[in-house]
Amino acid sequence: MCVASALAGSMAAMILRRMPSLVSAPGWVGALDRSLTLSVLFAALYLGAVVLLHRGCDPLRQIAALVGDMLPGRDRRGRGGVIRSGATAIGISR
Repeated sequence: MCVASALAGSMAAMILRRMPSLVSAPGWVGALDRSLTLSVLFAALYLGAVVLLHRGCDPLRQIAALVGDMLPGRDRRGRGGVIRSGATAIGISR
């Protein structure tokens, strides 16, 4: 995803330079404002570039499923499941 991050970073920098109120804001409040704005802008552009480059939302769904699996308190014991591997299906009971 090096291409997506490069695209998002360069676009975010170009957009931020065209916002004179952010560039000229003095002090730590201005720095915090620039930092938050740039972070949100980069995140949105990065997700957009990933969707565009992958031609779909599959990477985002995979990350969401991974985060969901990693959350504490999601007890999956007691549920059976099926793992499909090629032409065979293996039943699992926990």
